[in-house]
Amino acid sequence: MVERTLILIKPDAMKRGLAGTIFSELDGTAETVGARREVTVDIPAREVTQERLERHYARVIEKYGEPVRKDYIPCLTGKPMILAIYSGPTGTKKAIKEKVGNTNPKKAEKGTIRGDYGDDDLELSVKERRAVRNLVHATDYKNPEEYDEEFAVWKDLLHQLKS
Repeated sequence: MVERTLILIKPDAMKRGLAGTIFSELDGTAETVGARREVTVDIPAREVTQERLERHYARVIEKYGEPVRKDYIPCLTGKPMILAIYSGPTGTKKAIKEKVGNTNPKKAEKGTIRGDYGDDDLELSVKERRAVRNLVHATDYKNPEEYDEEFAVWKDLLHQLKS
């Protein structure tokens, strides 16, 4: 069975020029499990809309409520990102997600992307009512439907890939 995982390089990583570094880390992890980066697409700011982000983060909004919609999503809206899809054997999603690290960069282990390059604290971002600067999004490997849901949000920008 082929697993796919969707990656978003977020605006904070773009601003800090970390996209190449993050992809180097993820590509290395992918190789260790026999996976590969299938596609990479620059997403222009005009395509990063409130509506698209609300669809992408629908599960997060459902879990954490209105603060995500009101405080987090506006911080990402209208800023360029990079989308990538990795594919490989069973275990690919988990390996990539573990390489990304804990959602809260302050709690992420060294050796993970967020642990090595993160400079923010989720709890502080909540108090300040802003997006946490955690660099990258990766599909949750614990939820088998999540990749398909995320792919549906961005598929119009992925002309070279079939679901």
